[in-house]
Amino acid sequence: MGCFVLCGAHGNGVLLPLAQAWAQQEQQALQLLDSTAPPEAQLDGAANGLLVLPAAAELVDWVEAFAAFRLPTLLALAGGPRLGAEAALHQALLSQRRVPLLGLLQVGGDWQPQQRRREPLPWLGYWQPEDRDGLLELRPLLQQRLRQLDLD
Repeated sequence: MGCFVLCGAHGNGVLLPLAQAWAQQEQQALQLLDSTAPPEAQLDGAANGLLVLPAAAELVDWVEAFAAFRLPTLLALAGGPRLGAEAALHQALLSQRRVPLLGLLQVGGDWQPQQRRREPLPWLGYWQPEDRDGLLELRPLLQQRLRQLDLD
């Protein structure tokens, strides 16, 4: 599917399980970004695979590099009471910096489709970590969003 970034809210604990399941299912290379190294050095030349923001990293520290390299980004957020606020905050940050956003994905928790539809956010759906096959449904949505994004 090419190269894209998987990121989320600081310390939300959902990125690594999601990234591992995705990489295994898609037979795609998985690169964990290093928060101690300069982002530009790690992103330069990234052509294929899944780039994963470290769980301890702050998205705000990486957003400029994601924007500069025009890397399609999937924002994964843990389900819970702060989901709507965290989603809006992180989506606004990505949008403000013109990071190509594939969409938002809720990981775990109770999916509330009516609540998500009321939010003006590009939700792709949700994934439960114990449901490995649930990621199969996400692939066509991501491919569609990749075609819609202007990456030039």
